[in-house]
Amino acid sequence: MKIAAYYCRVSTGRQEKEATIKSQIAEVEEKIRQSGNILGEDLRFADEGWSGDLLARPALDAMRDAAVKKEFEVLYVWDRDRIARKYAYQELILEELEESGIEIVDLHSSEIKTPEDKILLGFKGLFAEYEKVKIAERMRRGKLFKARSGKPVHGPGGYGYTYIPKTKDKDGYFVINQEQINNVRRIFQLVVEEGLSIRKLIAKLYKLEIYPPKSKRRAWSNSTLCRLLRNEAYIGRGYYNKTTAIEPIKPLKNEKYKKIKKSSRKLRPRDEWIPIKYPKTINKDLFYKAQEQLKVNAKFSQRNKKHNYLLSGLMYCDCGERMGCEGGNNPNRYYRGEARLKHYPLETPCKAAGINTDRVDGVVWNKVISLLTSPELIQRQAERWLNGKEKRDDLQEDIDNIKVLLSQLDEEEKRQAKAYGQEIITFQSFKELMDDIKQRRQSLNKQLLELLAKQQHQQVIPVLSVDQVVQAVPAAIGKFEFEDKRKVLMSLIKEIIINQARTHVKIRGYIPLYLEKEVNQKYELRSISWYCRASQ
Repeated sequence: MKIAAYYCRVSTGRQEKEATIKSQIAEVEEKIRQSGNILGEDLRFADEGWSGDLLARPALDAMRDAAVKKEFEVLYVWDRDRIARKYAYQELILEELEESGIEIVDLHSSEIKTPEDKILLGFKGLFAEYEKVKIAERMRRGKLFKARSGKPVHGPGGYGYTYIPKTKDKDGYFVINQEQINNVRRIFQLVVEEGLSIRKLIAKLYKLEIYPPKSKRRAWSNSTLCRLLRNEAYIGRGYYNKTTAIEPIKPLKNEKYKKIKKSSRKLRPRDEWIPIKYPKTINKDLFYKAQEQLKVNAKFSQRNKKHNYLLSGLMYCDCGERMGCEGGNNPNRYYRGEARLKHYPLETPCKAAGINTDRVDGVVWNKVISLLTSPELIQRQAERWLNGKEKRDDLQEDIDNIKVLLSQLDEEEKRQAKAYGQEIITFQSFKELMDDIKQRRQSLNKQLLELLAKQQHQQVIPVLSVDQVVQAVPAAIGKFEFEDKRKVLMSLIKEIIINQARTHVKIRGYIPLYLEKEVNQKYELRSISWYCRASQ
């Protein structure tokens, strides 16, 4: 009678012959009982969901430590490839166990009695390793062929889509998850219409109770929202083979045990992407406006800035380089050309000095406001805006969509109750489904109440006449705080170019001037687009 231990493992890519971890343990424990050996309580080692290509596994390390301490005399394994997939790893660990005087019992491999048996077992390990590589290559080529044939490769399809697996008569395809797609449209609208940054968007979605799927935190992450907002599948153009898995260069967590080595991804060259058709769910105009807004948000981000710089991200020297913000704790802050930073330690080609932020901020703001408050300009724009206002009621359309989703939830609740009543599903499954429906209903009801409040607010706001608009605009602008001023300038100005002598300012923007009178010689005002959304 000997003290026994066992080691079992199943990988994430489980094959039929591997069985489940429970069936492995049951078979091994039965073998130990039949052998008359004693299984120690602390000598049960199992790695579930760990690849055999990895040598660093928590249960495997614990078993090796126990072997060094001679806590057991015999080790039972379901199959020797459970210890490791790679032949070299197998030999390393088995040799280590033999040196510790540990007997090894393999339930599915022949007993090693002669040197020839060991050689044959080695060949078996090498062929198993080769077979794994060959299967992986066949799978890869099969998926590429399927994608190039215009067929969607199996997968979740991204937020807003559900993949319907293939059958004998029909290939797999994506269908729209209407509730999720409504959330996607709302996300794009929040970015485009309110200009929200990713961080502010996360807070807004949490407030609206629009939660990501399968998230315990119930809050969206930066990376997930960035991928969602850049996902071209929503305009009908998805891609396969777009990225490849790599080991992270700067991992967020330096963990000892990692189930997946290649946990990061990088883009492949564009010519390797394979287009896949998706159902179109987002208007192209809305999608591309969101991309532009993301660029604007990145350009004008105020993070890591100790002070307020009104023209940050807009300033350029006429040598072609952007002008950054400098000052630190100094009360006198400056915009300085970045040419000297890019050419350091070499001599900079641009010798221009910096320019005081208060000086140029005030000049530009006053000039822009003098244009925005021009009665002639306001009147022309107000007439065009009020006369050309869209008749379609977007709020009512959103309200109707949410009401449809609520009615669908009612039907789903009835179906689940019927299934439970007919004992098709267990009480635990029924309870989980009901909790999910309850959460979704609460989220939709909250969105509905917010939309109804907006609609009511719009109904009580009187439609202003042109004369009233002309009088209201200057008064409203006079109350602007720093953030309000930033939003105005970010919307209306593309760039501000200062000559190297720091005497001439050129403002390029989107203000439709309609002005025939001469302007100050120090300013060049040129309209780029009269009919952009910001101008309206």
